[in-house]
Amino acid sequence: MIDYEILLLKDYKNNLEIITEFSSYETNFNQQKIKSEEELNQFLTQVKFPSHAVIVKSSSSELFKGLDDVEVLRKITVYCLNQNGEFDIETDMRAMYNPSRMLVIEKAVERLIRKMNTFCSKCQTPGFDVVERVFGLPCELCNQPTKSLKEDVYQCKVCEHVEIKQFPNEKRFEDPMYCDFCNP
Repeated sequence: MIDYEILLLKDYKNNLEIITEFSSYETNFNQQKIKSEEELNQFLTQVKFPSHAVIVKSSSSELFKGLDDVEVLRKITVYCLNQNGEFDIETDMRAMYNPSRMLVIEKAVERLIRKMNTFCSKCQTPGFDVVERVFGLPCELCNQPTKSLKEDVYQCKVCEHVEIKQFPNEKRFEDPMYCDFCNP
């Protein structure tokens, strides 16, 4: 499972949108049907409870959200097990109940701030960003193009000024180990 966050800053005065995204495999998303206290304890350990809240749904469709208190959870799960012998549980992925997701959102915010502070060299509009990535960094041994990043193409959203930044990873050649010709 992946946590994929998208942030958008809308500047109504200048009719400008600055969008960023960040994704991470560091998520605790999980769900399970629980039929015993042992299954419940295993699940809670996996999802980092109680620092990360859970949602419980009884067989009669009662829904309990934002559960991050051990005693409250125990009462609800005993009730659900006594009622139907099973219940569904899942991680509460709402950001306010999920510190793992909060960290991913934080990284997306950091990217948005960097993007807001990157200005077009022609018109000084913020949000000057990569619109295309060009691959084909030459192999150090045979000079054939590889699948590695060669240049980033930046474009202004307002004046459409374009800049090409070669070798964004500060490499002019790729190791032959990554060349499809030298190392097929």
